[in-house]
Amino acid sequence: MRHKKYHKYLVEGIENLGLDMLVEKPYRLPMLNAVKIPNSVNDVKKQERDPQWEALKHKGITRTQSTELEVQNVVQSRCTGVSWP
Repeated sequence: MRHKKYHKYLVEGIENLGLDMLVEKPYRLPMLNAVKIPNSVNDVKKQERDPQWEALKHKGITRTQSTELEVQNVVQSRCTGVSWP
């Protein structure tokens, strides 16, 4: 029950940012969330210029995982000060 409640808030927040969820609504699991990266975002080029990318690469983190971390950071920064019900 708790997962469903917070999944709903997360999806609403993601959609309010203009992003979409990767999985269609009927097939989503409330404890597993994936956000689509817009085509306008060239994550590979951005990561190649990012000095932190080398450090992540040495830790065995893939480009996809790095992008997921970046999306998570953006969502967290946009949600600063948001009170979750």
